Amino acid sequence: MKFSSIYIPTRPQPDTIVAIFLLKAYGVTIFNGIDTADYQVLSHTDQNKDEKEYLKEGKILLDVGGGIFDHHNKLEKTTASELVAKALGIQNEPAIQKLLAYAKRDDFYGKGTQSDDPLDKAFGLSGLIAAMNKTHLDNPTVIVDTILPLLQAHHNQEKQRTIESPKEISLLRERGLFSEIEVLQKKNTLKVCFVESDNVGLPGFLRATDGGRYDVVVQKRSTGHVNILTKPLKRPDLRPLVGLIRAEEYSIRSGIFYPNPDLLKLPGRNDDVPFWYFDPATNSLQNGGVNPEQTEATKIPWEIIKKLTEKGMALFEGTIFKQKDPSRVLYTALFVDSPDQLLSRFKPKHSQVYAHHLTLNYKPESIKDLEIGKKIELKIIGRVSDGNGDALLVETDLKTEGRHPHITLSCAEGFRPNYSNQMVEKAVLDGTVEYFDDVEYVETTEGYENGENKVIISL
Repeated sequence: MKFSSIYIPTRPQPDTIVAIFLLKAYGVTIFNGIDTADYQVLSHTDQNKDEKEYLKEGKILLDVGGGIFDHHNKLEKTTASELVAKALGIQNEPAIQKLLAYAKRDDFYGKGTQSDDPLDKAFGLSGLIAAMNKTHLDNPTVIVDTILPLLQAHHNQEKQRTIESPKEISLLRERGLFSEIEVLQKKNTLKVCFVESDNVGLPGFLRATDGGRYDVVVQKRSTGHVNILTKPLKRPDLRPLVGLIRAEEYSIRSGIFYPNPDLLKLPGRNDDVPFWYFDPATNSLQNGGVNPEQTEATKIPWEIIKKLTEKGMALFEGTIFKQKDPSRVLYTALFVDSPDQLLSRFKPKHSQVYAHHLTLNYKPESIKDLEIGKKIELKIIGRVSDGNGDALLVETDLKTEGRHPHITLSCAEGFRPNYSNQMVEKAVLDGTVEYFDDVEYVETTEGYENGENKVIISL
C-alpha cells in the first residue's frame, strides 16, 4: 500500500507540523510513500468510515478523527508528535528530543517561545506559525511546506551533534587523528584539542558541552590548512601563539627570523605573513578559515604546530623573560649584521635562504660567559655546497656547536639549516671544500635566540 495523503486539522499547530516531519523523516519503511504525501484538511471524519478504512485508502489521520495519532482523546496527556514517535519506535532518538520537547511545551502551556519580549514572541517559531495560519486560512499546505525545511535544518544539526560528531571523534581517536592537552594560562586551565578532519562543524561541537568544552580547537584539514578557534566566553589570550605561529611561518618561507616579532601579534592580516589572519572578533587564528581556497596552506609541519600551540597557550601578553635565564635560550650564536649584504656577495644556490648566524651552543646549560652585543668580525675561508645545502666556512676563536664553524647560506626545499653540519663534515673529510684565496669578512654580533623566535643582541 502507498500512502498519498495526511489528513490534518484546519489550522496546523507546531505539534501537528512536528508530527508530520517525524512521519516523513522516519516513517517511510512503515508508511510507504509518506515522504511525498500531500496534506488535506479534515475538520471532521466521515461517520460511516473508521480509521482503518482511511488507512486502506492510503490516508493517515493526524491529530483529527480520534485515531491513533489524535492526542485529544487519549487518557494520558500527550501530543501528536509523541504518539507518532512512539508508533515509529523513535521516542528515544537523541536528534528529535528538542523537537518533541518544543511541541509539548507549545501544546501544553502555549509557551513555544518562553520570552516575554514582544519581538521574541512575534518572530519565534510559534508566533510565525500563528501568523501564517491567519494569513493562509484556506491553505495549510503552504504553512506546513514553509516550516518543514526549518525543522529539517534543526534536525540535521541535532543529528550531527548527538550522533555523527561523537562517532567521528571516536573514530579519529582510534586512528590517532585526535589528541588533547591541558595548559595553564595565567590562573586558567585551558583544554586544548588537535583534530585532523575536513568537517567544519567539529570545532563548534568540540567547544560545546556535549563535545568536551574545549577552550581551544586546532583543526587541520586534508588540504594542509590549519585553523585555531577558541571558546567565545573563555577568550584565552591568543596573542603569544599568534606571534609564534607567524614567526615560524616567516622563518620557514624566508629562511631568516622576523626582525620585529611584536608586530606579528597584532590582529588582522600581516602582509609579511598573509597566510594567517588573526580575527579578534572571534578570537581565532585562521589559515583560510571555512573556505580556504584563496589562501595558501601553512608550511609549518603539524607536529610543530602542536608544540607551538602548547607553548603559546601557556603564555599571555605581558609575560616577561629574564634575559639571562638559560631555560629561555634556544641557542647562542654570532648573528650576521647584514644578511642581505652577505647574500649579495655570495649568491644563494637554493630556494630557502638564510645567511642568519653561526651557532655557538644549542640549548646551553649556562650563558654566564656570553658577551651579549659584542661585535665580532669573522674571516670567511671557504664555501661548501651540494644539491641540498650551501654554507660558508669561517674562522673564530669561540667554541662552536660543530667542529667546523660555518654560516648556512641556503638549503633546498625540505631541508633545514642543520643539514649543513653533515654536509661540511663530509666535504672536509673528502677534501672538496672550496677554499678562498682572497680574504673576505662578515660582521656579526654575539647574542642568543630566546625560544620565542626573537634574537637578543643587546641588554
